Amino acid sequence: MVGKGRPKTFDNYDALEKAQTIFWEKGYEAASLTELVEGMGISRQSLYNTFGNKHDLFLKALEYYIHEGHKNMKKMLEGPLPAKEKLDSLIEMMTGAFASGETKGCFASVAIQELAGKDKDVQRIINCKYAKNYELFQAFFKRGLDSGEFKSSLSATELADLFDSILIGATSLCKISGRCNQIKNTFQVFKKQIEFK
Repeated sequence: MVGKGRPKTFDNYDALEKAQTIFWEKGYEAASLTELVEGMGISRQSLYNTFGNKHDLFLKALEYYIHEGHKNMKKMLEGPLPAKEKLDSLIEMMTGAFASGETKGCFASVAIQELAGKDKDVQRIINCKYAKNYELFQAFFKRGLDSGEFKSSLSATELADLFDSILIGATSLCKISGRCNQIKNTFQVFKKQIEFK
């Protein structure tokens, strides 16, 4: 009779979130396997069996972070609320993430700064993330303009370009001390480009 093997005693997503936190704080190169195993609360063999090597684990943590972030934004922008409330909620979420004064910034921006220039897998994941986010923003602004919920002198594409650029800039600005108000003000300037009914 063939045994089933020892069952897993940890939750994959919980372990991924813990790995993500370690990579986020230390970066890819500085995070050691020992720190990852201890921080995730699993054995080294379980890490290899479930996630692969350190590089594979980083990619899975990055993909998980991006998936969860996109899912939340999609739910927010495609939900039943009026367009103004959707945009206000999104900006509130972004300023909370990047202009709270105690933010860690964006995990994806950490990956960009450390690895995107030399790691094709990271580059592919990051490119996909920003393409999907941009499509989400463009579709939201197009729906709002087409339905008449709001109007602007800018087209849906121009609004998406501007919002996406502000958001990407905020992920870097938040790493510089004293820039919280600048990030908040920039989002408020963006809102002035739209007139809601």
